[in-house]
Amino acid sequence: MNTGQKLAYGLLGAPLAMSTGLGLPFLAALGYQPGGAMGLTALAVLYAGIPYVIKLLSAMLLLRWRSCLEVQRAA
Repeated sequence: MNTGQKLAYGLLGAPLAMSTGLGLPFLAALGYQPGGAMGLTALAVLYAGIPYVIKLLSAMLLLRWRSCLEVQRAA
């Protein structure tokens, strides 16, 4: 795996991993049971919503700190 692939996995895989870690306790609290009809909306919202929110916050932080993150080239 080259450096670009590792970076891509880190950027794309981290929100999914975080959503799983954060989502499972919430699903249990909302009454989700595997194979049951209860809590399917919560399942869909958590697994689609949490990664979206994490990526949105990441993009906002990158835009805010853009000038600090840019490489300054000597003339």
